[in-house]
Amino acid sequence: MDWIIRYCSSSVGKKQLLALSGAGLLGFLVAHLAGNLLFFAGPDVFNKYGHMLTSNPALPLAEAGLLGIFVVHVILAIKLSAENKMARPTEYAASLCAPYSRFTARTMIFTGLLTAAFIVFHIVTMKFGPYYEIVVEGQKIRDLYLLMVETFTNHGYLGFYVFCMIVLGFHLNHGFWSACQTLGLSHPRYNHILRGLSGLLSFGLAGGFALVAVFASFQGGH
Repeated sequence: MDWIIRYCSSSVGKKQLLALSGAGLLGFLVAHLAGNLLFFAGPDVFNKYGHMLTSNPALPLAEAGLLGIFVVHVILAIKLSAENKMARPTEYAASLCAPYSRFTARTMIFTGLLTAAFIVFHIVTMKFGPYYEIVVEGQKIRDLYLLMVETFTNHGYLGFYVFCMIVLGFHLNHGFWSACQTLGLSHPRYNHILRGLSGLLSFGLAGGFALVAVFASFQGGH
């Protein structure tokens, strides 16, 4: 038990736990976008998918686990950021990077906190927003399709959402690359592949979420 406490208290341990919790959240985002893309298939398909998720008895357990990972990730990020500012190694390392990498490294805590605030706001909007019903195959279920259309028809919310997705893309891009380095996955021979994968995955996710939102906004216009 002592070694676990020492590991979690060490700088290396906290960085590795931050990377692993980030990987868990990234996996959730991939699954979440896969579900959101069903929005393009129409109301019945999307609402059936939403009902399948919300009626699953294991959902509360999954949500609790995801919340735990999220809280651990945020706490570790804030703690490591504070420690790095006190020790000043981050700024020295960042000065050796390209301007883009230096900027994303220095703003990680801010993009992360903005993303965290957005997630809370978005959950309140979607999970606890207006409850509409629709009948699909003789069963009354929640009309999440209509909720998304009404939400993103509000151009102010749509603009805020798209902006937050851009911020998320930058956060994920640097986070993915940093996690690869922390977990020992980087190597000069294929770092260019990892960097390309980082950008493709990060901005692909952010762009996918934004695309669904813009499409939902157009549906409201019709």
